[in-house]
Amino acid sequence: MRLANSPASSVFFIFMGNHNTMKLPLLITIIMLSAFSCKKAEPTEKTYTESLELQASQLSKDSMRIIYLERINSRKAPLPPHQILEKDKLYPVDEAPLDTSFFVFREQLKDAVQQKDIFFLLDKIDENIVTGEQTQGLSAFAQKWELTSETATLQSPLWDVLEKILLSGGVFNEFKNQFRAPYYFATYPEEDRSPTAGIIAGAGVRMRSGPDLNSKIVHNLTHDLVEVLETTSEGTTINEETYPWIKVRTRDQQEGYVWGKFVEQPLNDQLVFRKTTAGWKIISLIKK
Repeated sequence: MRLANSPASSVFFIFMGNHNTMKLPLLITIIMLSAFSCKKAEPTEKTYTESLELQASQLSKDSMRIIYLERINSRKAPLPPHQILEKDKLYPVDEAPLDTSFFVFREQLKDAVQQKDIFFLLDKIDENIVTGEQTQGLSAFAQKWELTSETATLQSPLWDVLEKILLSGGVFNEFKNQFRAPYYFATYPEEDRSPTAGIIAGAGVRMRSGPDLNSKIVHNLTHDLVEVLETTSEGTTINEETYPWIKVRTRDQQEGYVWGKFVEQPLNDQLVFRKTTAGWKIISLIKK
């Protein structure tokens, strides 16, 4: 992410420190002018963000199709585009490949997230983005994710949250002008949504009698709908990943502990895109 010593960087972080006094249109104007001045100073060099924006603006249908096919063919273990329906289960699904323009947009967003490119991301965020049940707007977004300086932005948990959600599928609404992710938020049964609702995000996941690897395996779970009962205060590290143990209850009333990596809750992660005249925009990002 190219932020250091750039006028746009300075303007952005000044804005985040004075969000109550500066209006969004003024911020956009200043950033555009700053970007223009940067371009004049370095006429032969394009930033990562400029390259992506130029690519997006010049894509013909044929070019978009080529990018689409390249990205589709390079995916590892892709989620299926249609969801398997089975009682007491919630299987993964990713309908993004069913819409070429959205799929290419999401791939560009993935690239920007990996680069921690805050300016590309901001360009794709609706100015009234929802960040909580009663909070919205760019200022609230910046506060929630601690985008207060270059260092803070690089260290923000925003990037890990977005990367995880962008890899976790999702579905379109009936009008194909909204996309909701991840799949366990988008497709979890409405009548069963609650703070304790959960799913097993994996196949053949071991449920144990206690919160450790030495406890007896009482059941193997595959994409089961579960109720989250409690979470341990300490975690276990497996393959350099550390997660707590989560006690769950299955729909057939079996109880046990599952390593936290394989338990997701539909109300915890919410990312919603909307198709606008300016392209796809993020209109909601909620993390609990």
